[in-house]
Amino acid sequence: MATSPFDTLKAARTLEEAGFEQAQAEAVVATVTSVVHHEIEAFARDLVTKDQFAETASGLHDESTELRGDFAQLKGDFVELRGEFAELKGDFVELRGEFAELKADFVQLRSEMHAGFAELRAEVALELKSLYRHLWLMSASIVALTVTLTKLIP
Repeated sequence: MATSPFDTLKAARTLEEAGFEQAQAEAVVATVTSVVHHEIEAFARDLVTKDQFAETASGLHDESTELRGDFAQLKGDFVELRGEFAELKGDFVELRGEFAELKADFVQLRSEMHAGFAELRAEVALELKSLYRHLWLMSASIVALTVTLTKLIP
């Protein structure tokens, strides 16, 4: 960027025409020039050279390439995780089916057990009834035998 140099003589004459004395005009121009030079030097210190810029750009390019690789790896990892999650989801669906089957089996087993217990209670009740009848007959026979023996044995 080309700039035209600051014409200090012209600036001093403009100040003199505005009513400044020559010494005042020269002092103002010298002060302004000094401040402008100081600001330009401070600004220049903050500027980077082409080599510094190229080095920084190269470093940023390397880092962005590395980040792209990292992102590609992460993308691959996420794809892999999606597959694993899909597989787990399938496993959970399968387990739900198996649990539903087990529940149905337990319900059926419980029903069969209740039916079996009811049948067993009925059989035990019949056996007890039969046993009580036999005990009654045996008791009656013992009584009859006791009566007969007491008559036979004086």
